[in-house]
Amino acid sequence: MNKFMKVKNYLLAFFLPLLLCLLIFYLKGILQSVEDIYVSDLRLQHISFLNYLKNVLVGKTSIYYSFYAGMGNPMLANMIFYALSPINMITFIIKDIRYAIIFVYMIKLSLSGLTMYMLLKSKTERDDLTTVLFSTCFALSSFAINYFFCIFWFDCLYLAPLVVMGIDKMYKTEKINLLYIFSLALAIICNIQMGFGLCVFSVLYYLYCFFVNYNLKDDKKKFIQLGIVFAISSLCAGAVSSGVLLGFVTEYRNISLARELKVSTVAGTSNITYIIKGLFSVGNLKTDYYNNYEPFTYCGLIISYFSVLYFFNKNIDKRKRVAALGVILVFVISFCINSLNLFWHLSSPVLLNYRYSIYLALFLTVLAYECYANQDKLVKRDIVVLSIALLFGLSCIVMYANEIYILYTFIFLLLIFTFIIFAKNRGKVFEYMLIIAVLVEIVVNGYTSLYTARQLPFGKISSYDNLIKESNFNNFDDNYRLMYDHSYTDFTNDTLLLNKNSSLRYFSSVINGYVTNFFDWNFSTVGNNNYRLSAYDNPLLLSLLGNKYFYLLDEIKNNLYNKVDSYKITSYDYVQGKNDTKNVYLYENPYALSLGYVIDGDVKHNKKMEITEYQNAIIKAFTGTSEDVVYSLDVSANNDNAICSKVVNASCMTFSITNDTDNSMVYAYSNFSTYNVSSPNAKVYIDTGRPIIISTLDKNFDLTLTSDSVNLELERFVASTYNRELLIRDLEILRKNMLKDIKINKNVMTGKISSSKDGILFLSIPYDNKFQIFVDNKRVKYYSLLDNSFIGLDLKKGEHNIKLKYVDDNLRLYVISSAVSIIVTFIIYYFVNKKINVRLEKERKELEERLQKRVNRKQKKKNRK
Repeated sequence: MNKFMKVKNYLLAFFLPLLLCLLIFYLKGILQSVEDIYVSDLRLQHISFLNYLKNVLVGKTSIYYSFYAGMGNPMLANMIFYALSPINMITFIIKDIRYAIIFVYMIKLSLSGLTMYMLLKSKTERDDLTTVLFSTCFALSSFAINYFFCIFWFDCLYLAPLVVMGIDKMYKTEKINLLYIFSLALAIICNIQMGFGLCVFSVLYYLYCFFVNYNLKDDKKKFIQLGIVFAISSLCAGAVSSGVLLGFVTEYRNISLARELKVSTVAGTSNITYIIKGLFSVGNLKTDYYNNYEPFTYCGLIISYFSVLYFFNKNIDKRKRVAALGVILVFVISFCINSLNLFWHLSSPVLLNYRYSIYLALFLTVLAYECYANQDKLVKRDIVVLSIALLFGLSCIVMYANEIYILYTFIFLLLIFTFIIFAKNRGKVFEYMLIIAVLVEIVVNGYTSLYTARQLPFGKISSYDNLIKESNFNNFDDNYRLMYDHSYTDFTNDTLLLNKNSSLRYFSSVINGYVTNFFDWNFSTVGNNNYRLSAYDNPLLLSLLGNKYFYLLDEIKNNLYNKVDSYKITSYDYVQGKNDTKNVYLYENPYALSLGYVIDGDVKHNKKMEITEYQNAIIKAFTGTSEDVVYSLDVSANNDNAICSKVVNASCMTFSITNDTDNSMVYAYSNFSTYNVSSPNAKVYIDTGRPIIISTLDKNFDLTLTSDSVNLELERFVASTYNRELLIRDLEILRKNMLKDIKINKNVMTGKISSSKDGILFLSIPYDNKFQIFVDNKRVKYYSLLDNSFIGLDLKKGEHNIKLKYVDDNLRLYVISSAVSIIVTFIIYYFVNKKINVRLEKERKELEERLQKRVNRKQKKKNRK
């Protein structure tokens, strides 16, 4: 029983966040419908990457490469960037990846509650239910709830308190601390971006500790000594994580720095009212799950109240309060100055800003608990301070929130305010009532902040079960690519999630930059970290890149593709709030080329080329023909017309297109992707994104674009179509010498080809210098085609066996680097601390001698008297 009493608070600190999280999920309906929590990056990327990690663990996939990640992509960089947390190993145990990920999320929150409890316990002599309460507030902070879909960040939630404990012990013992070294190293390993933010915070907290414990003017020597200890410890942490850092620099640099795209999202800057609102608002007051202006620092109103009261608590040393204010000001300035904000992130935090705000939340939680533990009673001055905080917080909320948020935020502001006063001045009963009120507040905040698919305008989203079911309707071979136009991962990583067939869609922060450049030149939908070709893209591009099959929600007639089957699938319509049965059509492009075929020559992109000129140059170089396959159409623009005159508070432009060919399919391209499209005399297949596809029988037709966010007068708008007969002729030329019988096994692809001529074997697989390519079991040299985008190799006439194997020998180097660094760290720890012990022992003896001399002098004075 005594043993249980010693660990009960540890158990509570771990399990209480988990139980409250389960309660929030239950109230949200997530336990009944697990799909509801899969939004944003959790659906777009993380489920695919963690499922891939799971397949690596069970031996189904290679950690080095996947031919099913878009057009093919190295996976070691993905694993380094996304999936190295040891908690992710849970995916190996739980069969259904959807539930496995939720469990990973909850375990990370529970661990953050436990480690924060350990930190708070180490800060004061107090250890009771309120210690657990404060640690639970941190575990279920607004950062953890609002950014739930970025579970790769959350290792820092439970590692940051350990880092702080390590720095505290470093100051206490003046020695190198292994807890600091290995917790910081693990934070970097689990997520480099969040780990870097923790490194910055560690430096800030180190300076804070020195200012609290020493005077720089009088203790310069001690500052240098402790600075050396801190620097050595930090370097050791970096060395231990060096394998990941080397991997990140090597893998990420090789595939990302080629990007010429100008697509980016500039981080927003906050202001003091946003920051205060974030501290005092119960519930997420934003309109969606993205965040560009509001740092997530809220950990509960009890934290906010006592963080304010901390600076008026005379039981806490004034020097400590001044130092704490300095740390907070550094964060506030960083929130408000974009260059500092970007520094904390290492790069632009696209849509998900202030990722380092969790470290301020941690610091405020520590301050609030120290204030609570050192505040026996509240005097009138304290009540006045709390009252001002209440009113000031409420006034900032009123500026940004709607009525319902103001109402229940005000209720909790008043309730927690009252219970704090009574708990401090009237005893234990009210303290228990305060604990209950805070726990209820945490649940309400979690419930109102946690966005689910039901709350967001996702429309008809294919479920995970539907995706699996649909993918099993047909078993396509690996000769060709396929596309799900109604996607589970929002048109990005379906084929990676399924681990079958490659795709012209991919979304990852470590994507091949040359390939995204190539697609951008072809005016397909791309971003800094994704390419998303449409089933309605130009058939020339789709055919050259091997996309043969399309699952569509809409019937399309382009006199080229064949409809081969149709299905009915029931999915949930999140907008209507009900199940919806939809028709799914399977189309086949009979002229699509396989993943490899023989071509005559290459072509370089000229930035002055229009899209039609570039595509014609490609097909001419590939086939040796001379006729244009793709035609530019005449386009004129004006905004002085009957339609645009009715548009208010938006940019409007009508584009008149003349199609003097026999093809009814027209492909219109623009620089922008945020607009609405309408046409009075043509069918528009896609109303956002690139390209806009129009089916029309009219020679002349109008296309009207409206936008709330861009000036369409600056629009660069082009339109094209193709000659069906010439397109088929050229594709048939290439189809005569195609790679066949393609088989893919992990990081190896094999195939056979019977070529009627000498030429270049073009492989529509992104170029990478880590392939080993064999022709008839002999390793051959290869090179890049289409501006470093794809693979090419010289091939003689005749029958050949082709083999591609992706080999990344760097993994051994990364592992050895970290392993050696761990050994060196222990050696440094032993010898440096041994030397420090000698110095400390010498200082102790010198101090004792000085004290003894002082005692002797006093004794001599006494004797004289």
